[in-house]
Amino acid sequence: MTKSDARAWVTLLTKASYLPGVLILHKSLLKYNSKYPLLVIITPTVSSEVREVLSKAEIAVKEIEYLEPKGEVNVLTERFKDTWCKLRVFELTEYEKVILLDSDMMLRKPMDSLFDLPLPPTWIAANHACTCNPTKMDIYLPDCIPELCPYTPLTHPSCLENPTPVNADSPRTHTLLNSGLVILYPSDKLFDEIKEFLYTSPLIKEMAFPDQDLLAEFFKGKWKPIGWQWNAIKTLGWLHPEIYREEEVVNLHYIVDKPWEGRTGPDSPDLITHGWWWVEWDDLMSEWTKDENKQGVKHVVEGLIGE
Repeated sequence: MTKSDARAWVTLLTKASYLPGVLILHKSLLKYNSKYPLLVIITPTVSSEVREVLSKAEIAVKEIEYLEPKGEVNVLTERFKDTWCKLRVFELTEYEKVILLDSDMMLRKPMDSLFDLPLPPTWIAANHACTCNPTKMDIYLPDCIPELCPYTPLTHPSCLENPTPVNADSPRTHTLLNSGLVILYPSDKLFDEIKEFLYTSPLIKEMAFPDQDLLAEFFKGKWKPIGWQWNAIKTLGWLHPEIYREEEVVNLHYIVDKPWEGRTGPDSPDLITHGWWWVEWDDLMSEWTKDENKQGVKHVVEGLIGE
């Protein structure tokens, strides 16, 4: 395979607690017959036990060096500081094109067609961030209100192919992206520029959502919005019911509470979406019970699951 043919899905794993998410993400890619491999980039903090599980699951792994700013960061950024490491996806120059996925995602439909999205080599493509801020968290700026959310002006079905455009006159909230899914071309030059920005920009210390805010700022005017269905945050169903349709979801993003933290009660707004995840998990564990190669590590992943 030449570099021009080399494409991959990439996700970051820095701790054992997200391993169940990685396994179901991988399972869903196989379920929908993706012709591109999943590569898990891991930090030195990932234990040998977790690495063995990934090996038994036949998931490709590459260790990366830790990455973080050199200056001070705010409290929320400290909480999510591992996610700066996602930026190392830009140095995977053995690939011509990569799609970065968060490990708390699960496909509901085939998604390979995203690799064929036309994109200039120095651009990225991603989804808008939802800026409704329903819980009124004070980390969001005052303009993060439903009226200025980029999903609010949209209607179904045009929203699927025509997301809110980003231009010079766009409100600030329309320029923010969700980095759960990012389409990109790896490049040594681009990664060096991103790293320099991370190390020197005075804006870094103000960024509440590490890699996400950096990408939105660094690629300002150079990122292409895509339809919500490719990175369907699970809260979209009740925040934007005018555009959300269960049958349109291609890739579900389990933001905030993770399904593997425990089975969902009947009154939870996550009942349906988390239920989808548990169906796949129970199926995976049933397969592992019958597979002698995986029986020896099954207890590792089961120990990370809440009931």
